[in-house]
Amino acid sequence: MEKDAKTRPMNADDKVVCTVSITNEILRNTLGRVLGWERENLIALFHGLLAESHIGSEMFMKVAMGGELPYVPTKGSEVYVPINKLGWNVDEKPYQASSHNENGFIKCTVMSFRGYHQYTPLAVQLPTLEISNDPIIAWISLDDWEHADSDFYEESKVESTRPYVTTGF
Repeated sequence: MEKDAKTRPMNADDKVVCTVSITNEILRNTLGRVLGWERENLIALFHGLLAESHIGSEMFMKVAMGGELPYVPTKGSEVYVPINKLGWNVDEKPYQASSHNENGFIKCTVMSFRGYHQYTPLAVQLPTLEISNDPIIAWISLDDWEHADSDFYEESKVESTRPYVTTGF
């Protein structure tokens, strides 16, 4: 006899999708459980820091509930970025018409990572166009890139979430 959906164990094929509103009370209670209630000064400090960034709060809650942080490519690695995701400070039209356009993607070099609490934490350097010799830096989301080096990012290692890697920069 099969167990009903409420009691059966989850397996890799099960998907849980929901929206959770993170209130100050939920954030404070989770910090208390993670840090220990006797560390009131740390709870107050981290609550203030996390409350300033909903992305930081979301990442903290995800990790506190057993999830993993998104993978961050290392400095100097090459990544493909969709032309329409190059960032607010980049004019897309010259790149669409350039020889650097590879089926709607531009190969970029990772320059830095600002932290998981930012909307666009990853700085990438775009290839130089003929009209300008100045390097252009674009700020992109952690969801807006793919590895350019297929040896580095083998399909067999791809999971539903990207593993966390300390970048050191």
